[in-house]
Amino acid sequence: MLVSAERFRILENGYRASEALYESEEDLTKLASQLVVRDFAVNPLLYPVNPSCEILLKTKDPSSGSILEADCALRK
Repeated sequence: MLVSAERFRILENGYRASEALYESEEDLTKLASQLVVRDFAVNPLLYPVNPSCEILLKTKDPSSGSILEADCALRK
């Protein structure tokens, strides 16, 4: 179950600047189809992603109620 997603822009000095926060179910559903987990985005031919954008995705495990975070990349 998706809880929220925060989009960051990667600055030239390597820092991240927050750009947007998605919390509505409609926005999260649209965004989820465009995301790739950062660990899987190592091959740009299979998963072309936007290198200047990162998404911090938060999900809730329904069985334990704990919040899980994943670093994601936005597909081009």
